Amino acid sequence: MRDLVTSGNVALLALAALLLEVAALATLRTRLRRGLRVGDLLLMTLPGACLLAALYCARAFEDWRGVALALSLALPAHLADLRRRWRATLTRLPA
Repeated sequence: MRDLVTSGNVALLALAALLLEVAALATLRTRLRRGLRVGDLLLMTLPGACLLAALYCARAFEDWRGVALALSLALPAHLADLRRRWRATLTRLPA
């Protein structure tokens, strides 16, 4: 277990689980026509995927540039998701 964490492979496992979750939810959306839209689902999970990529880069490559890139991508993705959610909330508020 220690090697799994110190090698960074734990981040790859978590990323794989995240991708499977997205695929399953997107499939349910397509078949049942209920649930989150695929674009919203991707926007919601992108910041987490970027953070997992940063963790993997830090552990596997020990190079700051990969970590910096992944973290730099996580912030705008997070802000875009917050903006989408904020706008959706404002449209549902009573006048």
